[in-house]
Amino acid sequence: KVFSIVENRFPQINLKAGVSKAYEKIEDFHNSLAEAEQAMNSPKPQSIVFYEELGFLGALIENFDAAKLIEICKKELGELLLDDEKNKQLLYTLYIYLKNNQKLEKTMQDLSLSIGGIRYRIEKIEKILNKNLKDASTAAHVLLLIETLLLIDAISFAEIKG
Repeated sequence: KVFSIVENRFPQINLKAGVSKAYEKIEDFHNSLAEAEQAMNSPKPQSIVFYEELGFLGALIENFDAAKLIEICKKELGELLLDDEKNKQLLYTLYIYLKNNQKLEKTMQDLSLSIGGIRYRIEKIEKILNKNLKDASTAAHVLLLIETLLLIDAISFAEIKG
C-alpha cells in the first residue's frame, strides 16, 4: 500500500523492494540484507521481489564469490561491459532481445528502434561476442550472464530505461 501511495504521488520515482528469506537469529541479519539487496537488484519487473523467487540464479549468487562471477562475465561479454554509452546501449539491446526470446519485432517496439536498427545492433553484438545468438543454449547462457551482473549490482540499466 505504501508503494502505491508513493508511486501515485511521485510518478517519476521508480520504487523497488527486495525481501529476504526469514531468519530467526540477529547474527543472520547480514545474510538477510544481502538477499534483500539481490532480490531488489533482480531484473524482475515487480515492485516487490522475494529472494526465493530468484530460484537458480539466487542460489548461484549465494554460493559463488561475486568477484569471480564478474570475472567470468567480463571474459564472456568482453567489450560490451566497457563503461561507455555505445557499449551500454548494445548491452541493453542484447538484454532486451534475449528477454524477448530473440523476437525482433518485440525488441523493436520495446526499444523504439527500426527493425534494421535492431538487426544492425544484433549483428554487431554477435561479432563482438563471436557467438550466434540464434542458438538457444548460447542465448540462455548470455542472458544468465547479464542477469547475474544485474543481480549482484555490477551493472544497471536504470539510466537507459529512463
